[in-house]
Amino acid sequence: MQSFQNQSNAMNPNQRPGTHVETLNINTSKPMTPLELENMMAMAVGG
Repeated sequence: MQSFQNQSNAMNPNQRPGTHVETLNINTSKPMTPLELENMMAMAVGG
């Protein structure tokens, strides 16, 4: 789980750990790759 969050933070420098709602808004406002989609699902389920 930690690796997913690290990859996501690396791709989106503006997001910070703990801001899950903001993270979702940032990622859904642009086209997402399958990898990003998997990362978001993992974060949404495992937090």
